Amino acid sequence: EEIVPLGGPFLSLAALVIAPAVWSAPMLLVTAELSVALPRAGGYVVWVEEALGAMPSLLNAMANLACSVLDCSLYPLLLTAYLHKALLYDASSAAYSASAASIPTNATTAAATAAAAAASALAAAAEPSSDPLAADPSSFEAEAGSAGGAEGVALAVVRVLLVALAAALNVRGVDVVGSAAGVLMLLVSLPFAALVLAAAAAPHPHWAKALDPNPRLWPSGREAWFSFLCIVLWNCCGYDSAGMVAAEVRSPRSSFPRALWGAFALSTTLYVLPLAAALATLDHWEQWAPGTYPLLGASLGGGGLEAALTAASAVSMAGVLFTILCTSSRALLAMATLRMLPPALGRLHPRFGTPAAAICANASLVALATLTLRFDDALQLSMLFYCGSAGLQCAA
Repeated sequence: EEIVPLGGPFLSLAALVIAPAVWSAPMLLVTAELSVALPRAGGYVVWVEEALGAMPSLLNAMANLACSVLDCSLYPLLLTAYLHKALLYDASSAAYSASAASIPTNATTAAATAAAAAASALAAAAEPSSDPLAADPSSFEAEAGSAGGAEGVALAVVRVLLVALAAALNVRGVDVVGSAAGVLMLLVSLPFAALVLAAAAAPHPHWAKALDPNPRLWPSGREAWFSFLCIVLWNCCGYDSAGMVAAEVRSPRSSFPRALWGAFALSTTLYVLPLAAALATLDHWEQWAPGTYPLLGASLGGGGLEAALTAASAVSMAGVLFTILCTSSRALLAMATLRMLPPALGRLHPRFGTPAAAICANASLVALATLTLRFDDALQLSMLFYCGSAGLQCAA
């Protein structure tokens, strides 16, 4: 959502098509190949250790640990921001609907209903940047992380409880996390498929405006370009995390390529199609801000679609947190096994056989980060560490 006013409709759509090809696909190929060649717990920690030695492996592991903790801290912030908006800013939907193009709701409501029955499951990772800001993007800090008094304490408690829930599911085992992620993926995908069908049923699409390549609409200045690229790359990274569970996946030679390419296709589709449909149907893209998709849903399909999109965006935060905590905890286990961290972090749960000590330590760091860091700072630092780690993984 945030990239649309930063780069304009054409550049936003182009970036979400190009970035997966030049940024995601290489990491996907690295992950698929090395997960099959070295199906061991630890993924990229083990890969760099085998290929480049102890010191590069240590640097890679520490960079990934910092990246994962910062990345996981973002999703509780986003979730509580959604809750904050849902409780305090419901009126924004009516305001946006009044300013948007007038669209008959009978056909679009029917399209939204049909979508709920017909949509296939797309990728859960496709909504990481949806959050509940009003028209002023700078208000995110106040909503997500800086609310004061009893309200701020309540939001902080929700963030910690979400991290604790993610840790508890991970202690139960990777199968539990995988099953939960599959259900959440479906719940996230259906409302966005409904949005696409509702937009397709709307009259008079503005494709010429959505595909206008005028450079005057592109980011103005280095800071705007940096924000634009940072958000795009963040939404298109993370495939290497799947290598962390290679030792726990049956038939990795066939499973990994199929699963990773499926996730690649589905997540890219879930980015591009809803954005293209919304841009071609509605005006006022210059006013887009985090939390705009539910407001677009209200304009195209009524309150039901708005509520579904809000719920889907919130659910996706939980789903991504569950999976990233799962994979990054295996990195801690590998680091403990290689004596990069205290061996106590390598202890397994006596019943479930999961790295319970690593999961609890990881969750504690995430809880601390989500309570103390601002969203923008955590995002930019996370991408900095990820880029360094990605370079070492490709070298390996």
